Amino acid sequence: MALPPPMERFASRRAGSEGRRTWGSLMYEEREAFVSELTDVFVSGVDGVLFDARCRIFAIGHDEETRYYESLPPPQFVATASPLASAINLVQVWGLAPYHIIAEAMSRVYLLQRVWRADPSIPFLYGGPGNSDRLVRIMLESLFDVAPSRLTPMNSLGALVRVGKLHFADWRRMSPEGVPVRDDGRLYHYLPPRRVLQQLHSYYAQRYKGVAGATNDQPRILLWLSRGGSEKRQVAPDRESGLLKRMTEIWSTHLGSETNVRVLGKFPPFADVHRLFYTAAAVAGVHGAGLGNVLFCQTGTHVVEVACQQPHCHYFGHLSMALDFQYWFVPLTPRHAHLQRFVEPPEEELLGVVRNVAEEVAAAAGRAGHATAGEL
Repeated sequence: MALPPPMERFASRRAGSEGRRTWGSLMYEEREAFVSELTDVFVSGVDGVLFDARCRIFAIGHDEETRYYESLPPPQFVATASPLASAINLVQVWGLAPYHIIAEAMSRVYLLQRVWRADPSIPFLYGGPGNSDRLVRIMLESLFDVAPSRLTPMNSLGALVRVGKLHFADWRRMSPEGVPVRDDGRLYHYLPPRRVLQQLHSYYAQRYKGVAGATNDQPRILLWLSRGGSEKRQVAPDRESGLLKRMTEIWSTHLGSETNVRVLGKFPPFADVHRLFYTAAAVAGVHGAGLGNVLFCQTGTHVVEVACQQPHCHYFGHLSMALDFQYWFVPLTPRHAHLQRFVEPPEEELLGVVRNVAEEVAAAAGRAGHATAGEL
């Protein structure tokens, strides 16, 4: 079978002292991370909004009032709020879907370590749209040794909580003069700053240094993230099977054994997830939460995203560029692909990218082999 032609790597451009990066028509400007607190505020677990007793809404990234939300709760509703003396805020406007837990919420936990490690009585308040209670607990307990007794989901307290001192971490754009400025309305506030992601990535790597099954050998595994059974962006089973067959043929041509291609559908226990991603040379899949786990990959890993073209879908391009992964962008054609139950990846383009990645991984493995032989 003739192999598809090689593809150009999707180029990321980085320029300017402001840390601007572009991919496609999108642009990201680096932000400053900071830690702060608000006094006597209400936290809404329904939508992640913060407000005070006079129903003024706060954008925590600016420590000031903002008027972006109109459906304010009535006074009698405020009076029923559950009280907390203090809390670490992990209630996010964008919710706690898996990406927002792995990259966004854990970035905030990392930044707030001095606060919550110094006072073991402060609870972690989490919840919001798309809440995933189990994943929050697993990550806080496994990665940061947070005692289960400190984890306080919003649904255990009611829809509204009044907090005497709310500790939070966030990020904001800065003007050339060093003054905080508001976002310009683009959907990228949920993208953590590059420096924070790099620190979190290093923390994860040190935390799982010497993880079972990890070796110092050059990674050779291609990890395909299947969305079979998901409500959105599945590849039809027969088509996915054919695609994986050709992908395996390409990968094994350059790297030997067919066992070097792994398919990850239903995710295994957390420790196994870390090991699988850490030992992968390349991770590929259709846009979805599973790609957030590339935070556990080694620097230089290839990330191949069959991507949606909606502006809000650049989570994993941002994550890959921030962590110096080799990012490959294979766009789905329909503009509304994010909402489709089934999608059709551009097969020849995707396989062309896989061939390029396989060639680079094989070359890197060869160089590592020569270096080892020279040391003997």
